[in-house]
Amino acid sequence: MLDDMVRREFSLFSEPATSNGYGYQAHLLRTKTIPKYQGQLSKVIQHKAEFDTVLPSLLDARMFGIAINKWNWADRAKDAGMEKHYRFLYPYTSKLLHSTPLNIISDKALTEAETLIVLDYIVVSAGDLLDLIGNFTYPGQINAISVSS
Repeated sequence: MLDDMVRREFSLFSEPATSNGYGYQAHLLRTKTIPKYQGQLSKVIQHKAEFDTVLPSLLDARMFGIAINKWNWADRAKDAGMEKHYRFLYPYTSKLLHSTPLNIISDKALTEAETLIVLDYIVVSAGDLLDLIGNFTYPGQINAISVSS
């Protein structure tokens, strides 16, 4: 019963607790895991602050407004000339994302044929996306790669 209760509270780290013991697992979380993620969060917060200071200079006023206001997928698809893609993907993803209690007795999952269509769409769109990324430029852009080991 304790194992089940703990799994509901910190499920990512509960499995090792069953063999390490809960006290030791809590110790590992406090001394290793939490500080590691707090450090990563601090870096993300710092990068976001830096990004927020330069964002207005990277975008024109209209795009800046879009970047900081409520996102609407249909509007963004229209802006990008991808309304057809939006109308294709929305019904499929909506079936998966908007679960209701009625789903217990009704089929809301994609059929095998629908899944194959979506996967095929992903393959084709990924190629298109790579082409677009290859053509994308911005002022001050450099060609560099960072590798860490």
